[in-house]
Amino acid sequence: MALAGFDTPILVFSSSATNSSYGGTVTGVTAGNLYAVCLMACSDSSLNTPSSWTVTLGSDTMAYRSGQSSNGVFGFTAWFTVVATGSGDLSLSVTTSNNCRSMAGYAFDITGFDTTTPIPNAGQADSHSSNTTTLTTPNGVTTAADGNAILGCVSVKGGDVTNLAVGAADGSVTGQTGGNATSDNEWGIAWDRTPTAASVTFAWTWTGADRPGAAWIEVAEATASGTDVPAAKATLNLTANQASIANDVSVTGAAASLAITPLSATISTAANVDVSASPAALQITANPAAISVDANVGASPANLQITPNAATVSTTSNVNVNADVSALQVSPNPAAVSLDVVISAATASLQITGQSASIDYGVNVSVLPAALRIDGKAASVVFNVGVTASAANLQINPYAATISDGGLSERRSASPGTSATGGTFARSGTGGLITRSIKSGSIV
Repeated sequence: MALAGFDTPILVFSSSATNSSYGGTVTGVTAGNLYAVCLMACSDSSLNTPSSWTVTLGSDTMAYRSGQSSNGVFGFTAWFTVVATGSGDLSLSVTTSNNCRSMAGYAFDITGFDTTTPIPNAGQADSHSSNTTTLTTPNGVTTAADGNAILGCVSVKGGDVTNLAVGAADGSVTGQTGGNATSDNEWGIAWDRTPTAASVTFAWTWTGADRPGAAWIEVAEATASGTDVPAAKATLNLTANQASIANDVSVTGAAASLAITPLSATISTAANVDVSASPAALQITANPAAISVDANVGASPANLQITPNAATVSTTSNVNVNADVSALQVSPNPAAVSLDVVISAATASLQITGQSASIDYGVNVSVLPAALRIDGKAASVVFNVGVTASAANLQINPYAATISDGGLSERRSASPGTSATGGTFARSGTGGLITRSIKSGSIV
C-alpha cells in the first residue's frame, strides 16, 4: 500500500495569544492511522524545550520527534507523532514548558506507513544567534527507502516577515499567526516523497531578516506484502485470465519459477507450494489441472508436471520428488495416484501412461536406475511391489495384467534322486529347491 496523506496538511489551530497551552480539534480521526503534528511558534523570553512538552490526540500521548529549544524571542518548531487508537473528532492539546507568544498547529493523517518503524529519521536547524533570511533543513538527506516522504516546517519570528518560500519540494503552504513584528510568527510547511530513495533539501527563504527555527521528519512507506520472491531472478508468473493461487507461494531459489499458464489453473492446497531449488520447477499447464494437497519439489532439477485436462494428484499425503532429475509424471486422462508415491533414487521414474491405470498401494522404486511401468489399460498393482536391484524392471504390458499378491515363486522340495515324468528338474542339493523348467513337465 502506497504512502498517502503526507501531502495534505490539516489546520488544527492558529493563535496569536501568549499562553502555555494551545489546542484544537482534528476531525475524522481513524484508529490505526499515523498522525504527524507540526507546531510552529514564537517563544517568549523564558526557556522552552519541546521535548518536555505534553501533546495529546484524544487519549493518546504523542511522541516528540524533532525540534529545537528556544531561550529568547525566536521562531522555533517541533514534530510529534502517534498511531491513533481512537476514532472520530478528537482534541489536539499542547502544553508547553513555558509561555509562547504565538503558535500554529497542523496535522497530517497518514496511511500506508511502515508500522514497525514509521519515522526512520528526523532533524532540525535554527539561527537563534543571528538574524537571517535563509535556513536549510534537511540539507542533502537521502531517504532511507523507496517511497518514503520527508515533511518539514519552519517558523520565523515576526508577523512582518514576507515572501516565505521553499525550493525543491513537491509542495508547500505558508502563513502567519498575525502581523505583530515582536510576537507573531511567519510559518511554512513542505513535503517531498521519493519513489526511489533520493537526496532531499528544503531551502527556505524570506524577506525581512529575523531569527528562525526549522525541523523535519521522514515517514517510511510500508513494505510490500503478499507473494514472496526473494531470490535473484526468481519469478512468479500468472499469465492466464483467472489463474489463481489460493494460499502462500514461496519461490526462494535463484532462477526458480512457478508458472500457471492456462485459464483457471489453480493451486488450491491449504498449505504452501514450495519451489526451493534452482532451477526446480512446478508447472501446471492444462485446464483445469489442480494439486489438492502439498507438492514439494526439493531437488535440482526435479520436476512435478501435470499436463492433461483434469489430471490430478489426489492423495491425502504429500507427493515427494526429492532426487536429482527424478520425475513424477501423470500424463493421461484421468490418471491418478491414490496413495503416497516415493521416488528416492537419481533417474528413478514412475510412469503411468494408460487410461485409468492406477496404483492402489505404496510403490517403492529405490535403486538406480530401476523402473516401474504400467502400460496397458486397467493394469494394476494391488499390493506392494519392491524393485530393489540395479537396472531391475517390473513391466506390466497387457490388458488387465495383475500381480494379485506378494506371491512366492513356484517351488517344490524333493529328495535326492527324485525324478519327474515328462519334465526335467535341477536339484540344488539335499533338501534343496526343485524348479520346474518346462511347461509339460510335472513334479511328483
